[in-house]
Amino acid sequence: MTLDQLITLVSVVEEGGFQNASKILFRSRSALSVSLKNLEQEMGFSIFTREHYRLTLTDYGKRFYQEARKLVKNADELASLGQYFAQGNEPEIRITVNAICPLESIVPLLHEFELEYPMAKIIFRAVNGPNLIENLFKEGDEADIVLTDIHSSDPHVERIYWQTIQFVPVMAASFPLAKKIGQIQKTDLLPYRQIIIHTKEHEYFDYWVVNNFSLKKQFVLNGIGWGMLPKFQIKEELEAGLLLPFSTPLVKTLSLPIWLARRPDRTIGPLTQILWKKMQQLGNTA
Repeated sequence: MTLDQLITLVSVVEEGGFQNASKILFRSRSALSVSLKNLEQEMGFSIFTREHYRLTLTDYGKRFYQEARKLVKNADELASLGQYFAQGNEPEIRITVNAICPLESIVPLLHEFELEYPMAKIIFRAVNGPNLIENLFKEGDEADIVLTDIHSSDPHVERIYWQTIQFVPVMAASFPLAKKIGQIQKTDLLPYRQIIIHTKEHEYFDYWVVNNFSLKKQFVLNGIGWGMLPKFQIKEELEAGLLLPFSTPLVKTLSLPIWLARRPDRTIGPLTQILWKKMQQLGNTA
């Protein structure tokens, strides 16, 4: 059994016979007929019944055609992938972003990129990390592009200001201190729990630790504690009055710059370069 025989089988079935298939494959009808008869002999069963004017798949043939179609499709995809690599494109693009970044705008950008470059493979991670610059150098867990809150002075890192994320201290409207909004002092917070992601966030207060901002938001919304959340993530809840912002001399709104970074000493593929520019533009328009 050869790939050529399977392509012949799929073409004859999908084009409705030898005549149309011969035009598609640029081969004579007799050559296609011989190819399929040889395939049947090799397999040991009839793929087609020839009792009627038109070729009809046998029950065995229907199942065999379905599997052959998958193999032909995979072969086409493999050939396309080979052409993609032959053009100098990279096998994968690795992106790591701090989880505080607005994924609501990044994911649509990646979807747009995927539609434009369907053969590109993206490895994307959103992590709660103290220094994602390290991921540019970490062997086995390396990133080509990172979005980080760390402004590195390392000369081996190219960094561009991306945008600023505002963190707002909030509590649920049902929280016991909600009635004192606008008059809260730092000592008022001491009896109450802070919801955090990093244990160094505010060790001054009693705290619970969660591992992502979605959980943190739910804990705060349900009155389990108060916390600092990215303003873009809680816009609707602030507008609806479900979450209330507050400020004290110790706890206040924080502005955190985000940087787009990569290693200029590493040769990157053309699609990574394109994606770098698209992500840079996304930050500029935010």
